Amino acid sequence: MQKTNYSVRTVSEISPFPVTPTTTSFDDHAMDEQSLPPAGQRVIVLCAGYRCLGYRDEHGVWRTDARNEPIENVKGWANFE
Repeated sequence: MQKTNYSVRTVSEISPFPVTPTTTSFDDHAMDEQSLPPAGQRVIVLCAGYRCLGYRDEHGVWRTDARNEPIENVKGWANFE
């Protein structure tokens, strides 16, 4: 069996889309209810070390767009339109 060397890159290294966070601070209190996107709106969710396409559900839980899985430790979000 042939060994393959893999290198790990962050999303920011491979993403062709620049992301400007909507919030200016990424502490836990940076995103108050008034600055959050409405439920169901697809946005780029910024987390520690990565970002992904996601949305907030009707209960205010951040979820991935692809698998609808909960996202923890959200630091911010950005529109992509």
